[in-house]
Amino acid sequence: MKLAILFISLLCLLCLKTENIFIITLGKAPNCNGFNFCGISANNEDTRAENEVLVSINVIDERHMQFSFLKRSISDRLFLKHFSTGTFLLDDDYVFSEDICTTLNTSKCTLKKGRYQVMDEYDKYVVVFNY
Repeated sequence: MKLAILFISLLCLLCLKTENIFIITLGKAPNCNGFNFCGISANNEDTRAENEVLVSINVIDERHMQFSFLKRSISDRLFLKHFSTGTFLLDDDYVFSEDICTTLNTSKCTLKKGRYQVMDEYDKYVVVFNY
């Protein structure tokens, strides 16, 4: 019985694997307007600005990176500007900071500009970027 409880507890811990959750400021530097990322930082849900959204970032392979934008963090204004057409636009290449690349365990740190399909899932919008 104790062994079964231990096994179930360990299984639950594996299921609660920590994801790479970040805050992305949508817009293009220097004034955070336009269609790109103005910045990516570590997650701190308590202090988000209006144009900041929560996103889970996962490296799929050596050419693709999946961003899962959490719907609960996207305002109506940001939805209309960045997600409503079903296409997410990066109007220029975006270069990650070195610390974000390290966190993602990748040496390639540039997302390629382009139009990317937005997939609407239950609680998130998923975009797979080329990098």
